[in-house]
Amino acid sequence: MLTSAVPPTKFPSEPLTLDSTVPYYEETFRILLIEDNPTDTELIRAALADHGQIPTKDPRFHIECANNLADGLKRLVHRNIDVILLDLSLPDSCGLATVMATRAASPNVPIVVMTGLDDEALAVSTLRQGAQDYLVKSHADRRTLIRAMRYAVERKRAQEALRESEEKFRSLVETTNEWIWSIDSYGGLTYTNPAVTSMLGYEPEEILGKCWALLIHESDRSALLSRWAEGVVQKTGWSGLVMKWKHKNGGYRHLESNALPIVDGGGNILGYRGSDRDITDQERAKQERRELQLRLVTLQEEERHRLSRDLHDQMGQSLAALMLGLKSLENANSNEYSSGLRLQHLHELADQLAQQVHSVATDLRPTSLDDLGLETALSNYLEEWSERSRIHADLHSNGLDERLPTHIETTVYRVVQEALTNVHKHSKARNVSVIIEHRENGLQTIIEDNGEGFDAEALNGAAVRDRRLGLLGMQERIALVGGSLSIESTPGFGTTLFVRIPALAPNQEATHL
Repeated sequence: MLTSAVPPTKFPSEPLTLDSTVPYYEETFRILLIEDNPTDTELIRAALADHGQIPTKDPRFHIECANNLADGLKRLVHRNIDVILLDLSLPDSCGLATVMATRAASPNVPIVVMTGLDDEALAVSTLRQGAQDYLVKSHADRRTLIRAMRYAVERKRAQEALRESEEKFRSLVETTNEWIWSIDSYGGLTYTNPAVTSMLGYEPEEILGKCWALLIHESDRSALLSRWAEGVVQKTGWSGLVMKWKHKNGGYRHLESNALPIVDGGGNILGYRGSDRDITDQERAKQERRELQLRLVTLQEEERHRLSRDLHDQMGQSLAALMLGLKSLENANSNEYSSGLRLQHLHELADQLAQQVHSVATDLRPTSLDDLGLETALSNYLEEWSERSRIHADLHSNGLDERLPTHIETTVYRVVQEALTNVHKHSKARNVSVIIEHRENGLQTIIEDNGEGFDAEALNGAAVRDRRLGLLGMQERIALVGGSLSIESTPGFGTTLFVRIPALAPNQEATHL
């Protein structure tokens, strides 16, 4: 039984007003005392009563009593309780069942067991069932009670704070798009969040316990193992390490890895914890851009070679013939008829030379585009292209009454030019339509033919080296003005290209064409 030399004191129901004669309390505890022995109840009240000490660091106590477990549990529902003082021998419950029932009814309120049983095994069992402390009544006094309740409340608050923090962390880790993982000192995966499924195709249970380095492409594995060994020696991690990881479907994904060592109190590395971000699309885009730039440079050199050859073969021959003709006139006799025939032939050569120069100049840059605008330039080009290719072509335009910015007109002209080149080379079409519509929200161009068509989805999914350079060039040119290119095509049903360029501010200019 709890012993105390302090007489019972009734605790005031309302807090006292602070003045020079009234104690100042740093904190207040609301206690639910579940105890069936009236004497023990009064002794506990007396031990926790205020004795008017000025000042005091002890908390102030509001004590509410229940003489059986059922009554106590009811009071827990309707009261805001900070701590429970619980006897294990009650009329309606005893032993560990009392602790279990109380904790189940209010799991967030700390429990301090107060019993007359000095049983170490029972004390350990109650703590395992969720009690914060175990006090024997015959050994407890005011100081012991206050310390036990204060520690119980603080431990419970710390546990709740830790639980909330862990829940927030787990929620963040389980829902992030990044792959969060941890490995032991041998490289075995000890944790992985669900993001690994969407990233690499594996369910977490498929790879837990396995060496995570085996999922890395052979070409990157040695670099990782070297970085890992260096990190173990220097007790450091790594940042921004890009590696190819094996997907469950047999392919590979590029992941950017960051990791920090897990170190024990003695400074020994227990493993690593890290996160990986999928940058496959960015790496693919970089590779495609590099390959495209290389192919564009090659194409430029080929085009220069073609122009050089055309100038040498066609214009050079015509110029040589013209020079020989002029030389023969110098040495000719006065036969007017013969001289007239030679002059006529020289005129024909001059006309042919002029046409060749015009053709080369038009291929390089049509003057009508600069002088007359996009609609006229395309109309002239379609007429000439149709005559050369023997494929019927028509142009429909709307909203081109005013000139567009120069770089926009050039982009549309070159895209139509390249599209018609592809039609002539690949489509076996009989008819082509070019539709251009300019509205407030931008410019749309449609090029459609009734040719053989192709599998557009397969082409879009192919590697850069397997795609047609003309389409890549068009995509690159359109992207430079902020536009987009989409292709609809089915084998046997022709092809349609949609070019959309958003509206530009009046002073907006392109840096590249």
